[in-house]
Amino acid sequence: MPKILISTLFIIALLLNCTQQNTNTASERINGNKLELLVKDAIQGNAISNFKLSGFLISYTPPGENYNKLIIDSTVTSSGIKLYSVLLEFPNPVFNILAVYDENLSLYLQDNSLNGNIAVAWENISEKQYLVSSENFLSKDRIELSRLSLYSFADSKLSLVFRSFTRIKEAGKIHEQNIIFLDEEKITTRITSNNKNLNNKTVTYNYSTRDQKYVNTGNIFYNFILAEIKNASWKIEKPELTMETVEKIRADSKRTKQNKNENPINGDQGFLRSSDTDWSHTFNTCVTKHL
Repeated sequence: MPKILISTLFIIALLLNCTQQNTNTASERINGNKLELLVKDAIQGNAISNFKLSGFLISYTPPGENYNKLIIDSTVTSSGIKLYSVLLEFPNPVFNILAVYDENLSLYLQDNSLNGNIAVAWENISEKQYLVSSENFLSKDRIELSRLSLYSFADSKLSLVFRSFTRIKEAGKIHEQNIIFLDEEKITTRITSNNKNLNNKTVTYNYSTRDQKYVNTGNIFYNFILAEIKNASWKIEKPELTMETVEKIRADSKRTKQNKNENPINGDQGFLRSSDTDWSHTFNTCVTKHL
């Protein structure tokens, strides 16, 4: 009898413990409001909140740095996973962040390479779900640029599959590249331009299973924009964001943290270092506010 009683009590205790664990797990699921609070706490220097966000803020973002906008949006995938996109845009684009989480705060994407005035939206294109980001920014003070990025959700992963410049305007001349077709195998674009060598040309980006993105070896629109920027000969007044600028910010942050470690007051325990950015491919973009 005592053995039966002990076994019964053990089973009851186990069931209660499981119920409590399920309740705790359910309470940890986030929504848009909770996610916004975590992000704002992380911006103010809360290391625990930043740790919960898998190191949302890059290591050299100053605590309390003023930002232009914080936008959180959500979608539900075809497999029933709810995803939240978080866009944090700063006056200095080196600190910009786009991240995507699920309801359990699992990190699906973190992109620190977006610039200028940024817009992000979830879109269904050709029966497939994408996170679409568009950027508008300046280069060499006068050249207005637009860039488009597509992040595709597949096999429980969200990854950057397409990124290309879509517009350049300088001295009243506008050249644009617009997507006219998209499926799993290729993306086709058409260029409109007052340059007869570019106007009405179509460009095909084929999906590379090796690179896991859409690629075009010639990339004529990219090369055209690169040439326009390199050929800019006027005097530049606004500060330029180069790879050297980013490295200097990183070095200054590292020295600041070393000083804090030597004279600790409020340590930075819990911060996670993010992956490198791709600013080396942005052609000396200017540090500006909205166009």
